[in-house]
Amino acid sequence: MQNTKFYRIFIVLSFIVLPLSSCDLSEQPQSNEIPTIIYTVSGGFWGGLHTKLVVNSAGEATLESTYPPLILQLSDDEHADLLSCFNGFEYLPENFNNPCFDGYIYAIEQKQPDYSKQVIIDGCTLETDSSAMVTKIKTIVIALNTLATKIYDTQVPWKGLIADFTIDSDFYNVGDPITLQYRISNPTSEERTIYFRHQNQFWFALDKLNFPSFHYSYPNLGNSDSSTQSEIHFAAGETKEIVHVWDQQINSQNGDTALGVGYYNLHMNLYAGDLPTKSIWFEIIDKSIPISGVIIEDINGESNNSSTYKFMLSIRNWTTESVTLNFPSSERINVEVYDSDKPTPSPLIYSSPSATDSLPSVITLFPGEIRTFIHEANKSDFVPWYLWTYVRIRLLSTNLKFICDGQLRIFPYQ
Repeated sequence: MQNTKFYRIFIVLSFIVLPLSSCDLSEQPQSNEIPTIIYTVSGGFWGGLHTKLVVNSAGEATLESTYPPLILQLSDDEHADLLSCFNGFEYLPENFNNPCFDGYIYAIEQKQPDYSKQVIIDGCTLETDSSAMVTKIKTIVIALNTLATKIYDTQVPWKGLIADFTIDSDFYNVGDPITLQYRISNPTSEERTIYFRHQNQFWFALDKLNFPSFHYSYPNLGNSDSSTQSEIHFAAGETKEIVHVWDQQINSQNGDTALGVGYYNLHMNLYAGDLPTKSIWFEIIDKSIPISGVIIEDINGESNNSSTYKFMLSIRNWTTESVTLNFPSSERINVEVYDSDKPTPSPLIYSSPSATDSLPSVITLFPGEIRTFIHEANKSDFVPWYLWTYVRIRLLSTNLKFICDGQLRIFPYQ
């Protein structure tokens, strides 16, 4: 989602043991035509294009993966040094079939008027293969990454800007507006500029605790949304803010719906430059109920080496007054497990047994106090097959009804 991501590539290349020397100038290109070099890096955990670098026959190097594209004219020696890396390039395989999960894909192309050759290689092969062919490609990749870094470090108009974002509270009632504030400062002694390729100047994404299937992104950009471009100029020492008030509405398959009760992790950044992305946790509560809660994972119990799983409900008194909970027996919670990642229409495969005693009790939660209730179940009583199992836990107090849902990973006991 950021415009410039090629710095991440060095995470992969840090595993490569290779002298960072210049390429061999003793070998000369086999053609009098000077080729154009096109280099792209894509994939990784976030996917998408991270780096695109084009070096034309005149030695003009353009980093096209930034907005606006950054250009650096190479000297004759720098251009010749880079081209020498491609001696023998035509003899390299065009593809290396060793894809890895969330790995980077490197594509290197050499183009001439009557000739074109592209080599595609994955990050796993670059890390693990020590053959002469892969070592040759490593040399080219390092040279191109070094050039991309040089272009970025010397040409970016937003260099030195500091960015951060905040929200106006740690918790909100369902439907309350959430104010997101992005603050950009220029601590340098020179004017700086950030450029936006979209009509939306920023994006944010949202994850929900214990709901791995939940993910929301704003805005939902279409192909035409990149037509409106803008920029912000910063004088030396100047600070500016971008503020957005969000009504908690999210786009779903069933139309616009509001966020539900739960804990959320918010990520936000600009459609500009290479400014850092920050994450902030906040909570959505129902203010008609004086407690909030969350289901806690049993890290040990989720393994297939464990015959039991501890279902844990942690509740918190978020108010400024004490809260009293009345229980009719020694049981504090009821646990329901469904054979899917959602409760309907999947069948209920487990419900914790009711207490056999009638020992009433009273629990008082002071303002801000957190209390955790545990129910340990034998996995032999339920056999979840879904990767994420939907769990619903009810607080069994007679005077205050509270239900908490979540998606847990529970592997059958083997």
